Amino acid sequence: MAHDCTPPRRALTFSDLKEKKGIRYSRQHVVRKVKKNQFPPPWKMPGSHLNHWWEDVVDAYLDACAEGRDWSAENNRSAEPSEEDTAA
Repeated sequence: MAHDCTPPRRALTFSDLKEKKGIRYSRQHVVRKVKKNQFPPPWKMPGSHLNHWWEDVVDAYLDACAEGRDWSAENNRSAEPSEEDTAA
């Protein structure tokens, strides 16, 4: 039987967007871009008041921007974590 070698998804906070990904948007600008479907939507971890983003989704957004592609046209992923994502 084959083993799934996919690493677990990493969640980023707003601070991580700046510190780890170099995204310098203000919170208000992120909200505006999310409403226009121009930035990945955040989700809240159970029991937390902080917004989170999936690192792989943010990376896909950054890749699309760097390549001049329209990220919003490609984005079909849900921001909400699945049970598999939150099981640890």
